[in-house]
Amino acid sequence: MADRRDVPEAVNAVDLVGGVGARLVALRAAAIVALSALLLPSAVLSQQGEPPAGKSTLRGLVVDSAMAPVAYANVQVRNGARVTADDSGRFVLELDRPQRLTLDVRRIGFRPAEQTLEVSSDTAITILMAAVPGVLPGTRITGARVVRSLELSGFYRRLHDRERGVNSGHFITAEDIARRNPPRITQMIEGLPSVRVVRRTPPPGSRVQAPSNCISYNDPVCWVPVGPGNCPLTVYLDGRRLNDLTMNPREAFAYGVDNIALPTHVAGIEVYSSASRVPMEYQAQLNPGNCGAILIWTK
Repeated sequence: MADRRDVPEAVNAVDLVGGVGARLVALRAAAIVALSALLLPSAVLSQQGEPPAGKSTLRGLVVDSAMAPVAYANVQVRNGARVTADDSGRFVLELDRPQRLTLDVRRIGFRPAEQTLEVSSDTAITILMAAVPGVLPGTRITGARVVRSLELSGFYRRLHDRERGVNSGHFITAEDIARRNPPRITQMIEGLPSVRVVRRTPPPGSRVQAPSNCISYNDPVCWVPVGPGNCPLTVYLDGRRLNDLTMNPREAFAYGVDNIALPTHVAGIEVYSSASRVPMEYQAQLNPGNCGAILIWTK
């Protein structure tokens, strides 16, 4: 007769073998999970964090001498793309390829900065800007006020939308105007797609005082911005419509823009060549047809 004490020993042996097998399976599974955890992040980074093959990304931060961010600085690749830093001084430039380039950085109230660097597939930099160390006689630095006025108007928000491909307007900053130093503000929009500046004589009954024949005179009041087919672009100055509302809408050109908006007083300009591209809040008073609008913001 078999000793009953052998049965528990046999059962214990089976349990032991089964336990070891289970532990081996568990250890193997844990090893696979650990290995996946090590390999997966690099795979994810290679797919999401790295730019596409042949592309390169430049990430930057613009700061002053106290390492405080410089908001809304203009950052431009020399003879190339341009972006505007956000309210925390950060910007991102997407480039076609790794390359050596020079950045020109400008902001009202600061000295222009320049930096030459080699951009690899993913490069991060910090750009230091020096504040203008004082006010020259007869000069007033209005950098902070410029930022405030453009923030309140939504200019910077729409500019960032443009850089993300959401907004199709053309944006001109105070730094652009200072760089060109035009005699007339309308010269800043000459040459833009589907927009021209022409000389027109105001019709009889117009409230605009102008020479009897603008074609023969170079009076600033005679220059008016027009869109496709010479349609009258609607011009807003700080949100106020400049076109003569008493005129036939098809003849309501914005006369005298150059007399009202002096280049040194302008903080930013938005140009929309067709009505469909104009921000919704400014579409109610557009001239008929598909003509666009120009938004001018002062300092």
